[in-house]
Amino acid sequence: MAQTPTLHPETALLYTYSEVALLLKISRSSVYLLVEAGTLKPVHIKRSARFTRAELDRFVATLESDAS
Repeated sequence: MAQTPTLHPETALLYTYSEVALLLKISRSSVYLLVEAGTLKPVHIKRSARFTRAELDRFVATLESDAS
């Protein structure tokens, strides 16, 4: 059984694909598609990919500017 990630957005430095999906209220598959398209850019630590809060903020800001 998969464990549901617990989010502490105010203290986390990096986020997993699952945590990003929860924060953005989209599917994990959608996060992978955004990365594939180059819309979201992860940082890599060895073989792990993570997302910074700054990258998530940048992504949301582009959504807001596209909506105007």
